[in-house]
Amino acid sequence: MTAWTLACEGFDPGDERLREALCTLGNGYFATRGAAPEATADDVHYPGTYVAGCYNRLVSQVAGRDVENEDLVNVPNWLPLTFRPEGGDWLDLRQVELLDSRQELDLRHGVLTRFLSFLDPQGRVTRVTQRRFVHMADHHVAGLETTIVPENWSGRLEVRSALDGRVTNSGVARYRLLDGRHLAPLETGDAGDDAIWLLVETRSSHVRIAQAARTRVLRDGEPVAAERRTVQEPGFVAHDLAVDVREGEPLTVEKVVTLFTSRARAVAEPGHAARTWVARVGGFEELLERHVAAWGGLWRRCRIGIDADDHDVASTVNLHVFHLLQTVSGHTIDLDVGVPARGLHGEAYRGHIFWDELFVFPFLNLRFPEATRALLRYRHRRLPEARWAARQAGYQGAMYPWQSGSDGREETQRLHLNPRSGRWLPDNSHLQRHVNVAIELRALLERLGYRLEPAAIPRNVDYYLQRTSHGSTLSGVVHAWVLARSDRSRSWNFFAEALASDVHDVQGGTTAEGIHLGAMAGTVDLAQRCYTGLETREGVLWLSPRLPEGLDGIDFAVRYRGHWGIHLHVTPQVLRVLVAGSDATPLKVGFKGEVVQIEPGGMREFPL
Repeated sequence: MTAWTLACEGFDPGDERLREALCTLGNGYFATRGAAPEATADDVHYPGTYVAGCYNRLVSQVAGRDVENEDLVNVPNWLPLTFRPEGGDWLDLRQVELLDSRQELDLRHGVLTRFLSFLDPQGRVTRVTQRRFVHMADHHVAGLETTIVPENWSGRLEVRSALDGRVTNSGVARYRLLDGRHLAPLETGDAGDDAIWLLVETRSSHVRIAQAARTRVLRDGEPVAAERRTVQEPGFVAHDLAVDVREGEPLTVEKVVTLFTSRARAVAEPGHAARTWVARVGGFEELLERHVAAWGGLWRRCRIGIDADDHDVASTVNLHVFHLLQTVSGHTIDLDVGVPARGLHGEAYRGHIFWDELFVFPFLNLRFPEATRALLRYRHRRLPEARWAARQAGYQGAMYPWQSGSDGREETQRLHLNPRSGRWLPDNSHLQRHVNVAIELRALLERLGYRLEPAAIPRNVDYYLQRTSHGSTLSGVVHAWVLARSDRSRSWNFFAEALASDVHDVQGGTTAEGIHLGAMAGTVDLAQRCYTGLETREGVLWLSPRLPEGLDGIDFAVRYRGHWGIHLHVTPQVLRVLVAGSDATPLKVGFKGEVVQIEPGGMREFPL
């Protein structure tokens, strides 16, 4: 990694699913894994596209029992684009000699670029460059651009651009004995001269999902006439194009896609919306320009600059912020959705919503409080279900589920496959009551009349450090936090472990099923609040920095009390607070027990 790029060299089938998860592109409304466009789901690849809040419930027969599960649905794959010399084989990297293979995820611009060069069995060398985005400005749009250069041959090139609704939820091996057929095909067809469209429906929740794809062929930026034939099967539609190519001359195939569901606002029917908008949106370059501009605005508000001895720290924090913004963005505000534990990046935990939002909220609160409000509304709308669950268990109040989905009932599995024995066993996870992380604890105990002596804190920390197995990716986050003031060196080590959890897939295969959003958010919050001592209470922005050794500086901006640009710069020697000019009242800043006011447009330094 560099500060703004995650690069993957070569092609290793064993690592491909990990790459696909880490190279997911999204915009808070939908996300698509970083699978190759020519790939289909197999033992190497797993293309997946997920729409926030789009769930479906199925009943499977397992071990003589009916097992009911609700899943975040893998919706139709919009990526499929492959090619072949006329009469040859469609592209398959396992059937050619790879001369060069590289994939780069541009975090600053939200673009995934793939470089490929290969020798086929007939001795033809072909070079390919592909770029894709999931649009951060227009959340119903995605784009794929493929530039093909026949290095040592000329002839007829055949291209297939498709929409595939035959996909299933099969991305997690231990779930494959359960029914993953969530989509029922409805309609396919042409839309104008250069577009195709597809309409499917989830089998029990009856959400209609429509996609339309416009495919154009360009040479030197100008349209090229191509033979075009439509292929239609139940749940699948493609345009097969044929065009002449010449040795050494690039040919570009541009695929622009729109995605709508029946839950979208201001949409009469998703199929009509998808077809209408795919004809209206601009070309790839025009769309890319607006997409990059939208990401620029996000980074101006959300970047957390890290100056550390280990340069991977800064780049990994950027990666984590990137995936946070792809899961929860401004487009999330208008949706009835929660925060899936694995983001919109895969099917682990069936896309269920745990309590990872508690790690996400602190990042959003100081930048996008509207998004926090929207996510809290997800919980508020499901309060009646939580009250019912409490009454059923004999309690007063409300009891939210351990795992949540569409309607707020408990979605935790009651039967689980033991991957070592191959046996299905009872799963008692639903009995868990995870409330401790959600309850700032000392204040609660004091309200109940208990005194928590300061000396008890390190005793408790030491007690649990000796007994914790660190099986969760969140363990490093929590331990880095509790040790931040008492043992900064160990805190930094735990922080580094938490940073590495997804990039290096420390759990041995789990990241391929979806990134660990809570751990990503937790590492960002460690940099943002823990090591700066940032707190917001009683209308005051309190700061108490204490940087661990190895961390030389933190630099970021927050939004608080009507101030959209509060810039914080922390080094081991000084804390600097700059307040952007505005009509807001002076900012109250607390430091070492003293509260000072900083006028808009002013700056204050505090020696450390």
